[in-house]
Amino acid sequence: MDLYKYLFFQIVDVNDNAPDFMDSCTDLLVPENSELGTIHTFTAVDADEGRNGQVTFSISAGNVDNMFTVELHSGKLTSRPLDRERTAEYTLLITAQDQGFPLQRTWCNVTVRIIDQNDNSPVWQPPKKLNVSVCFYKFLKVR
Repeated sequence: MDLYKYLFFQIVDVNDNAPDFMDSCTDLLVPENSELGTIHTFTAVDADEGRNGQVTFSISAGNVDNMFTVELHSGKLTSRPLDRERTAEYTLLITAQDQGFPLQRTWCNVTVRIIDQNDNSPVWQPPKKLNVSVCFYKFLKVR
């Protein structure tokens, strides 16, 4: 009588890879006074499987006055209308993080430069101090 035994192995993924931003971590140029909308989409991949490979996005630093938001799962970066005369550029620290244990994170710095629009009328300001010199010449008539 032949006796056979079968062994089944299940290989479980270990969270040993951090997300990779690929080529989506790049500086941006955004016109001032733009309507609220998506100005960029971050993409990141994680070579792990399951929760270990699920990536979420957040803004970790540089979001002065909360002018920007990043959608947690899609990576879509949106901004409120920006004013170049108020702030010419922002430097955001974007985090991509997986859902495994232990968490793996990757960061990228993105500079958002605001493109100036001709949205301010010229204002004339008189000089603060006016120096005027006047010369008088008297012409004599010779006879």
